[in-house]
Amino acid sequence: MKYSISILLLFCCSTFFAIAAEKVVVTEKLYLQLENNKFRNGDTVFFKGYLQNASAMAEEAPSEFIYVELLKPIHIDNPKEFKVVQRVKVKRNGLESNPEFGDFKIFNGYIKIPSELKNGQYILRAYTRWQLNFPLHYLFNCVINIGDRIRATDVEEKFAAPISVEFYPEGGKYFTGKMGVLVVKANDKQGKGVKLQAPLINGSGDTLQMVNCGENGYGIINFIPKEDEVYFLNGTPLPKANSDGGTINLSNRKGNCFIRFYYKSNQNITASDSLAVKLFNSMGLNTLYCVPINNNELESVIKIPDSLFCNGVNQLFLQNGRDGILAERIFFKYGSQLSEKSKYNEFQEDNLISYMLLSSELKGNIYNPKLYFDENTPLEERISQMDMLMISQKSSFVDMKTSIENKENRIPKEYSQSISGRIKGKNNVDRKLLVVVPKINITELVNIGKEKSFCINNLDFTDSTLFRLSLVSESKDSGSIIIDEEHFAPTNGVEYKYRFLQEPGILYRDTDTSSEEKNYELDAIVVGAAGNGIYRPKTTVSPIQAAFDIRQIRTRKQLEKYDFMTIPEYIAMSFTGFRAMNGVLFSTRISGIHHAVNAKGEPVVKQTSTVVKLYVDGVESRAAGGDPDWSTLYGYYVKDIEELAVLRGHESVLYKSASGVVFVSLKHGDFSKNGNNSSNSQNSVDYIPLGYQTSYK
Repeated sequence: MKYSISILLLFCCSTFFAIAAEKVVVTEKLYLQLENNKFRNGDTVFFKGYLQNASAMAEEAPSEFIYVELLKPIHIDNPKEFKVVQRVKVKRNGLESNPEFGDFKIFNGYIKIPSELKNGQYILRAYTRWQLNFPLHYLFNCVINIGDRIRATDVEEKFAAPISVEFYPEGGKYFTGKMGVLVVKANDKQGKGVKLQAPLINGSGDTLQMVNCGENGYGIINFIPKEDEVYFLNGTPLPKANSDGGTINLSNRKGNCFIRFYYKSNQNITASDSLAVKLFNSMGLNTLYCVPINNNELESVIKIPDSLFCNGVNQLFLQNGRDGILAERIFFKYGSQLSEKSKYNEFQEDNLISYMLLSSELKGNIYNPKLYFDENTPLEERISQMDMLMISQKSSFVDMKTSIENKENRIPKEYSQSISGRIKGKNNVDRKLLVVVPKINITELVNIGKEKSFCINNLDFTDSTLFRLSLVSESKDSGSIIIDEEHFAPTNGVEYKYRFLQEPGILYRDTDTSSEEKNYELDAIVVGAAGNGIYRPKTTVSPIQAAFDIRQIRTRKQLEKYDFMTIPEYIAMSFTGFRAMNGVLFSTRISGIHHAVNAKGEPVVKQTSTVVKLYVDGVESRAAGGDPDWSTLYGYYVKDIEELAVLRGHESVLYKSASGVVFVSLKHGDFSKNGNNSSNSQNSVDYIPLGYQTSYK
């Protein structure tokens, strides 16, 4: 097998050293500064948001609006399922400049905690619409405690567990016969780093070296693995050494960075094969070195002055034109000494410095990231600990770049507010759109011609602003208006960088452990013969029933705290046995049987969740084929409901439905008079989008 090795002094060899910036679309960074992380029911959480672009090379300015949400975990042992408890929108209300990070857009706001919320730990999440184009686990989030909380020390002592170890090869791989560098992370059950001293032994039981992990759990192994040899630390086997691929190793000496990359391939080499070393940091993506691959094995050392790197996280990639990214190595460059003024909010796991420079750049969770910026720790020790952290982490660049390149319809940055929608009706009909907004004194008649979609831009409105949209046409059928749904981050399927300290099953503690469907404040309750609470709706809810059990009904007073939610999301949150997806409500108790054929031509039977039957203002909403049509409620939110009733199981037999029935009585408009119940709207719509919040009173 052919083999080559070279050492390149790139600071003086411009032939090989090329700073060729590539255009990269970058995300934004948003940090929330809180006054506290412990609150009581009914409290108001005040926050200050700091927003800037993730790179100085970004072409557009940061957004003008942010969204802040209070999320409740559905199950503590499933960190991917949440419900939105509260959501607010905040408009930029200031600018600040920081010597470490540059300019910030400032967002001062607040979010109120509902008085009936259960005690426990919750997620506070913040984002811009632009960030929704990128992986969602990079959104800012932190844990806040509401009500009495179990002391962390009690939990950690009660649920102490044996130490586990994890291994992270530098550059992602290490190779037989080559010096390998592996970072060791010793963890307890909670994922917190712990001290460990243990021998590295081979398969014969021989001790090769002692490995020491410090208080944060990090240690390091340097050794040359032998072929077909196995190694153990604390009873855990090390990952097997690789036989092909690539890796990157770094070392710093006297103001220079030495980058060693190694490549080995078992495939045939072609004339077009090449290797490139690329650098990504706040100045963008640059190619440092590119060389053709002439042999199956290649090793080079590049010397680069530290002055070429940016303060904070820098990311190196070894890339092959055929195989893509072979190896990744991230490292951190400390800038000037940080001032005490920047170190505020000690109760938050992240402060502004640690979040902007560290946490927001990495994919995994970091235990107590502020420690890496503690001026009481010598700089050399911080650099050593930081480098082990870097080896054990993954950068955000690959996720960010891939996600934005693969996204067909990017959500634009939000500099002003807008409302968009489409027209459902006949083609080739000239229409005008009448827009009336009493709160901000807007009355406009816009000629939209034969267009079937519209967008009203450059708006500026606060929350609870009513928009009245009407179609005007000489045709008898002017069509109906369908309002586009607003862009919010999904609540399920996303992992967040948080750390709950409590054991699964004791997150929320209440003296009353009965069903959540209790203690409703209703206006018109009568007692029946069986002693059950009966409610008679004030509006036309059902074409058959005149009264409902109090468990089945929600009044305007009960609904108002959830006005920001879509109707299917609210029902799925408030009543068991349902799930909401794409604006449709499904039953999780009843599944439909669907006969299909797989790719091999074999018959298969699939179970699918069935759609829940829907009545709006007493009229059943059905599609052309007779199935329930939830598009009727597209563009409507809980704030548009006057009363709501939900029947499940045997309760819905009267309506010939096994999957359940939902009755919605709207505040504006009467669908029973519309005559077009397969549409989700009328030629006139009252719409209240989420506006930005006003100052706190």
